[in-house]
Amino acid sequence: MKINYLQQLINGLALGIAVGVITQTACGQIYVANIGTSALLQYNFDGTLANPTLLTGLNHPDGIAFAGGNIYVANSGSRMIAEYTTAGAPVNTNLVGTLNSSLRGLVVSGGSLYVAENQATVNVIGKYNAVSGAAVNAALVTGLGGPVGLALSGPNLYVANSTSGTIGEYDATTGAAIHASLVSGLSGPFGLAISGNELYVVNQNAGTIGVYDAISGAAINTTLVSGLSLPTTLALSGGDLFVVNQTGGTVGEYDATTGAAINKQFITGLSSPTFIDIENPVSAPEPSTFCLLTGVGLFGLALRGRFWPHQA
Repeated sequence: MKINYLQQLINGLALGIAVGVITQTACGQIYVANIGTSALLQYNFDGTLANPTLLTGLNHPDGIAFAGGNIYVANSGSRMIAEYTTAGAPVNTNLVGTLNSSLRGLVVSGGSLYVAENQATVNVIGKYNAVSGAAVNAALVTGLGGPVGLALSGPNLYVANSTSGTIGEYDATTGAAIHASLVSGLSGPFGLAISGNELYVVNQNAGTIGVYDAISGAAINTTLVSGLSLPTTLALSGGDLFVVNQTGGTVGEYDATTGAAINKQFITGLSSPTFIDIENPVSAPEPSTFCLLTGVGLFGLALRGRFWPHQA
């Protein structure tokens, strides 16, 4: 029996594209904490709103993180950390609480949950069990100056100190300082993100995103992105950088290498947004390309050399 290779290729490509569309969600979603509406909003990688009511009734959400398929939310108003499924179902709305001061940054890794407590008399990073909520060390890191953003890279914990204008690096297990002023002279540092040995920092007062060497603290580009409007936090996925602008209620998308604007109005219509995070971020290629690759890579390999984007 003769095989119609052309028809087989067309059918395979159609199926591949279909699978690519189906797996769009599997590649990740963007989540933004919206203080003005006390909600956590979910967006697709094309900037469209996926779920406007994923989580509502929150109390000044000032930190979000993902682990094990669940969402952790730091409610600064109630000084509690809650846990939900990515579908918005409550797992434990009082996983950790009630803490001593306003909550800011939040990061989860390896069964441990780290939270920044930021107030006049309490400036600490606490460490908790991400499953039970039990305190591992409620004062893992102390002596900070307005801790806000947190980031983990291997065994090291990075802390943005908004008041002292520094980024500190600490041992995530013991809390011992590796370099308490890895980066200094910043202007209201807020959000942090790490990719390889590059540390991205939101300088809120200056309206910029700077990039620094995560090992030495040396400046790579202090104004990678400039002209922002009260930026708070940022997230990386693929080669893209997503930045929250609290004033104006937007999320902008930028090239993480050059800082060039891809879409300054990637997400609009937010109300006092603060923290952003991405579920299942990818490293390469760009998110939308990766999602399509999931399908076409399985069934349309013969066409990749000619039609696949970014191929040499």
